[in-house]
Amino acid sequence: MKKLLFFILIPFLGIAQDFTANGIKYTVTSSRTPFTVKVARNAGFTGVAEIPEIVAYNSKNYIVTAIGEDAFIHCNNLTSVTIPNSVTTIGDYVFADCSGLTSVTIPNSVITINRGAFGGCSGLTSVTIPNSVTDIENGAFFSCSGLTSVTIPNSVTTIGDESFARCSGLTSVTIPNSVTTIGDEAFADCSGLTSVTIPNSVTAIGEDAFYNCSRLTTVNCYITRPLVIHADVFGNITQSNCALNVPTGTQVAYQAAAVWRNFSPISGGLLSNHSFAIESALKIYPNPVSEILNITLQEGLQLEKVNFYNTLGQLIKTTNHSEINVSSFAKGNYFVEVMTNQGKATKTIIIQ
Repeated sequence: MKKLLFFILIPFLGIAQDFTANGIKYTVTSSRTPFTVKVARNAGFTGVAEIPEIVAYNSKNYIVTAIGEDAFIHCNNLTSVTIPNSVTTIGDYVFADCSGLTSVTIPNSVITINRGAFGGCSGLTSVTIPNSVTDIENGAFFSCSGLTSVTIPNSVTTIGDESFARCSGLTSVTIPNSVTTIGDEAFADCSGLTSVTIPNSVTAIGEDAFYNCSRLTTVNCYITRPLVIHADVFGNITQSNCALNVPTGTQVAYQAAAVWRNFSPISGGLLSNHSFAIESALKIYPNPVSEILNITLQEGLQLEKVNFYNTLGQLIKTTNHSEINVSSFAKGNYFVEVMTNQGKATKTIIIQ
């Protein structure tokens, strides 16, 4: 039995091996082909961290696939980081409180920016997030007070809780059309924020998402039906001095919706340009309609769901059929939200 245990432990000990190359510490994550490592804890690291795609050790070439949790946390004298294209994961709190960090290059291989990854990096002034990233996790850029510009790509679907909270240098934020969830306090205490653009893809805005953004003067909201949101989403903001711009035909709905109605003025002149590609491939007829409404889609698009809303934003009917009997509807204007396998678009119809 002792011999058996000895042989079982050998591969485990091999995987746990740490080594240093060119001043950076690594942990072996795979001791079999392909050999891989992650960047380990580098306490007190100073200067420039140039992480290579491949690192050699004991006559083997290891691929650097991740930067491990807390790898450079509290390294105040770390000034610049280059991350190779082999890295797919930036771990929790990797660069947290690296106040001297002024430059970071995030490659197009990274899928997730984990919790608190750049939290407290007050020296960062701009960040470009590559279009490979789908999730910006909780507190990823929390309290990056020097951050004045951030580019969020169309690949991102979730902006986590406190992702950009206390980024007091941010003046404007455009949330891309891919995002469905804005987390709690995502942009809270961004005291320099004056304008924000929210796309129609968003289905949930968390509590206190824009709390205490005291200089906010313009909200461009492309959501065609007012979301039910917590009273403090825009808390500690003088909404009566903040303009809300919404899609054409939705002004009345926003004027009647809780929280949203507190904005002033509310203007309904936005075009839903986020869905032009789908709208051009979508046909709803006849319009006006009295009985059967038809929906046709070009090849490649698949109908998933159709929602009907009245001008107050209330859901009237949901179906997955392309031929819909609307004869029971009261006469008037309605919004038809067509959801497909490639996105959604909203059109206005008249029932007579």
